Amino acid sequence: EQVRGGGGGSGGGGVWFDPSVAKRTKEVVTFFACGNLADQLSTMPAQEVVDKALDQLDEMFGTESDPKPSRRRFTGSHVADWSTEKFVGGAYTHPTLRSAGSRGVLAAPVGDRIFFAGEATHVGINPCMQGAMETGIRAAAQVLACMTPPPPPRP
Repeated sequence: EQVRGGGGGSGGGGVWFDPSVAKRTKEVVTFFACGNLADQLSTMPAQEVVDKALDQLDEMFGTESDPKPSRRRFTGSHVADWSTEKFVGGAYTHPTLRSAGSRGVLAAPVGDRIFFAGEATHVGINPCMQGAMETGIRAAAQVLACMTPPPPPRP
């Protein structure tokens, strides 16, 4: 079973979550880049981005007897350039000083008409796809609750 998610950059316009991956793999490494580095990486072919990431891992974890442990164990990659996503533009949120409680404020519905979702509205997780997905489910439940008629009064 695969579940389709949003985004995904140059990899075909989407991200697929495959629950069986955890059973087939032991390690997954995720890299995030922002600012000037993200701008620089977005101009490179995907394989060059992967090569740079593997070089960095091998520099960090290589030993004299095993100088390239990451390349030796590498099985595959997916490079997503979020700056090319129309509704994302490469942005994500992060907490700043004196922002405690702001995510809850952002998540609060406006009456029973406007509901908010997205990683910026998750009070416990930031910035990540998991937070966006969980808040989407929360907002959908809020909408459904407003659409469900109340039970009839008891006689």
